[in-house]
Amino acid sequence: MAFDFKAVGDAIAVRFGPTIVTAPSGETNIQQSTTSLPATISDEPVVFVFPPDINFEYGPGLRKGVAVYPVRFYIYKVRNNERNTDLLNNWMTALYATLDGQAHLGLSSTVNYAVMSNVQPGPLTYGGTEYHGLEWKVSVKLGEGMTVTAGA
Repeated sequence: MAFDFKAVGDAIAVRFGPTIVTAPSGETNIQQSTTSLPATISDEPVVFVFPPDINFEYGPGLRKGVAVYPVRFYIYKVRNNERNTDLLNNWMTALYATLDGQAHLGLSSTVNYAVMSNVQPGPLTYGGTEYHGLEWKVSVKLGEGMTVTAGA
């Protein structure tokens, strides 16, 4: 067995996607949530899951690690700041508990748990365009058995 980092990223994208997250009252629902990053953003809001930073540890017959996936939520192109402050707070409320009850991401054979942390509101740039949005990390604790053999 081996860790499938694309499958983990895809599972994170689903948890922050339109089938699970409900838009705040009066707002447009998430249009896309993906790890397959497009050249530009055509419809907003979107969630993009970027490749992780990974730190592995090894023990007797065990490989474990933490994969930290940057996640960015692009709401709208830059517009009225006062309005966007309320909008950012409302979206944080809609998004923060998304992993509750889904800590294994549906991948319990290798995912011990996943947690959201370090949510930061602010401007985000994608494809040369500035958006209001949120950025956070999803830390995924991984573990699997490992067979070690002596080399020749």
